[in-house]
Amino acid sequence: MDFIGNRKRAFAISGVLILAGLVSLLIPGRGLNLGIDFTGGWKYHVRFEQPATVADVRTALTPLGLGQSIIQGAGDLGAPAGRDFVIRTGPLDEAAQAAAKGALAKAFGLTETLSDDPISPSFGRELTLLAVLGVVVASILMVAYITWRFEFKFAITGIIALIHDVFITLGLFSLLRLEITQAFVAATLTIVGYSINDTIVVYDRIRDNMRHRKKEPLAALVNRSIRQSLTRTLNTSGTTLAAILAILVFGGPTTRPFAVALLVGVFAGTYSSIFIASPLWVMWKEHEERMRRRRPRLA
Repeated sequence: MDFIGNRKRAFAISGVLILAGLVSLLIPGRGLNLGIDFTGGWKYHVRFEQPATVADVRTALTPLGLGQSIIQGAGDLGAPAGRDFVIRTGPLDEAAQAAAKGALAKAFGLTETLSDDPISPSFGRELTLLAVLGVVVASILMVAYITWRFEFKFAITGIIALIHDVFITLGLFSLLRLEITQAFVAATLTIVGYSINDTIVVYDRIRDNMRHRKKEPLAALVNRSIRQSLTRTLNTSGTTLAAILAILVFGGPTTRPFAVALLVGVFAGTYSSIFIASPLWVMWKEHEERMRRRRPRLA
């Protein structure tokens, strides 16, 4: 396959996906579906008379419109059946809180509310700020390291591919109205690390082949480098996706945003390392070579 020759198609596909996500983000009333961590809510630590599971608790709360609450086992370290649970819901007035506690008491014999605390939206803002700061710092360190080990052009095109992956994931969450939680932030940071690692593998092969380049066109050399690293890339992505799919299928509602974000991010990271980062580097190098050839004539 001519990866470099098909770069315009690849850029068009990415452009359409990113544009659709940006439009969804900017449309009033859509944007991001922010979860409890970003909108605020309530956190309860409760204890039941009868053993229950997370699924049982969610079933009891669903008729009240609280089926999407974050529910975790506590005290028993998340064992399949237990009596202590931490429940995080959206903002509730006093009547809704009383109704929720009444439903739990009826279903499992609510004996004690160990804690009852509000969740401030400022926590989500702080989390977002720290995540953005982490991505910026990581990007600067990546540019420095890749420039040292490879070259500056590799570093910049690698970061562009990384930003591409994050925007693809963010846009899809906006389009599908998937909930943005702490897990999504963690998944985004994971995508950043995975994406740049996959891109570096391809860059390493390009660098090795460049050392023995004679008259081979640059596009042909990069195509050969991608093909040489393709098996490793697909094997790594495939095994990673298998683990993510297991989390998606068996993990339940709490881990679903994390799994979906990782699933999209791994696909985007694999795609960008082949069809975005490397073609961008080729375009930059070819432009540099054209400018170098023109200089004597201008002189």
